Amino acid sequence: MKLASLYVVAGLAAVATAQTCGNNLLIDDFRTGGRPLTGPAGADRVYDLAGGDYGGFGLRQMLTIANGQGSIVPDNTAAGLNGENYFFVKFDPNACFDATKYTGVQIDFTFPPNADFEITYTQAAPNCVDKLSDSVYKKLSDYIVPNGQPQSVFLPFSDFNRNINGTDFDLQHIQSLIFLHFLPSRVQYTFGKIELIAPCNAL
Repeated sequence: MKLASLYVVAGLAAVATAQTCGNNLLIDDFRTGGRPLTGPAGADRVYDLAGGDYGGFGLRQMLTIANGQGSIVPDNTAAGLNGENYFFVKFDPNACFDATKYTGVQIDFTFPPNADFEITYTQAAPNCVDKLSDSVYKKLSDYIVPNGQPQSVFLPFSDFNRNINGTDFDLQHIQSLIFLHFLPSRVQYTFGKIELIAPCNAL
């Protein structure tokens, strides 16, 4: 009887532990079903499954979505771009996302071999209107080197908890995740999934 009781207690403990885990938040799997057609940024933007919009500068075309893939082609050669290119994704319609329930971002991708770019978060003020200093900048190559095949990378929020001025970055008010200074450019970068990972599911 005591052994059976121990099994029951252990089972309840396991259930309790499982219940404390948060749920991952799927930002996009690049399927068309359930995607908002418009939002605060206007009807000319592409929106993710969480209601945030995509945008960028120095791109040959805006995000193209087909068959579970979202693709961009950075191209900084046009007149007036001065070598600049970037692509951003927002995690909510109001561009003021509280990321403290999550440990980081998991991204499935296929990028050109040895491609690299910088990664940063833009900061919204607590009023969710004003923009404050960006987070520190990291490089994709700090985490993984693309090989031209499907891969996955995890970007911990803890790596971006300071801003460019050396003070705290407010993870309760994230405006957007930005990828910038793509090298090489004029080639395709493909995303397969973007997902925020809850603590018990962190890799």
